[in-house]
Amino acid sequence: MTSMRRADHDLLTDLLRACFNLAPRPLYPAAFAQEHGVERAALDRALDELRLRGLVRLTEWVQGMGQGYTLTPAGLELVEHPTGLRPGAPLPKAPPPVENVHDEAERPPLPLIRPGRPVVSITLIAINVAIFIVSETSLTPVPRLGERIFQEGALTPDAVLRQHEWWRLLSYAFLHGGILHIFFNMYFLYSLGPVMEAMWGSGRTLLLYLVSAVAGGCFVVWIGRVAPDTPTIGASGALCGLLASLGVWVMLNREYLPPALARSLSRNVTINLVFIAIMSFMIPNVSWEGHLGGAVGGALASFPLQVSRYASTWPRRINGIIGTVLVGVVFVLLVLSRTWGLKPPF
Repeated sequence: MTSMRRADHDLLTDLLRACFNLAPRPLYPAAFAQEHGVERAALDRALDELRLRGLVRLTEWVQGMGQGYTLTPAGLELVEHPTGLRPGAPLPKAPPPVENVHDEAERPPLPLIRPGRPVVSITLIAINVAIFIVSETSLTPVPRLGERIFQEGALTPDAVLRQHEWWRLLSYAFLHGGILHIFFNMYFLYSLGPVMEAMWGSGRTLLLYLVSAVAGGCFVVWIGRVAPDTPTIGASGALCGLLASLGVWVMLNREYLPPALARSLSRNVTINLVFIAIMSFMIPNVSWEGHLGGAVGGALASFPLQVSRYASTWPRRINGIIGTVLVGVVFVLLVLSRTWGLKPPF
């Protein structure tokens, strides 16, 4: 146990000295690990520990090198007066957070990701599957009920703009047109939903899902490229909103995340968004408008959600929730603008 703590301390002090010697150039983890034969996982943990203690800070990302690290004033002071670098001496603790009531963006508390039971994801999957079973006439003893659910819930621009059936902007997201359609959407929700709940919390994830679904439906009607009586169904818009929100969450909290985790999440978001974009334009009868609207809505909703998630006072948390709801309201206003004769500029 003592030798392990000693080894950890030696790596931390070696990194501080390396940052000092490299100044004003940053220390890049990949190059340092290769040059000194240090295991990358241990190196990332050590750098994250120094960053949390306020001794090093991240620099801008550089192509081919990644993000670098340089000493903070506290780290420079420690190296220039190295009594704390002697073997066995404890390094300074993390400085207490400085509260500033005028700052709208607050430092998120650790841990950022708080895993728990994904109750919202499980519930949404159950609701979607139940509605699918009932709406499939071959699987229910009341065929007319299934037909009515589809007819009353599917999104058609004409029903919204002419008949003012506004619930369709949300209800369409709980309908699916076949086994493969619901299987792929629910598998995506099963994979992504628990991650989102660990990041945002269950209640905020549900709100994000609903706002993204509404945003996707509004884009379908607002852009107006779908025939007035052509139905749009599926949870894809809401799921695109969750995926885009994951990307925004990483962007907003990158400096508090281990670099390896931030890179991995960013890469996964990019790959999936590119795949969805290709699928949206290459596969017939796939609503790219719904996907795009859901992604835009989820991305925009992430900013007030960030305030709600990490604010230190209840009024600001509530303001974040209100801001998230207002994102959905803005999209509904876009649909209303069509009834006023206004059209999108593209």
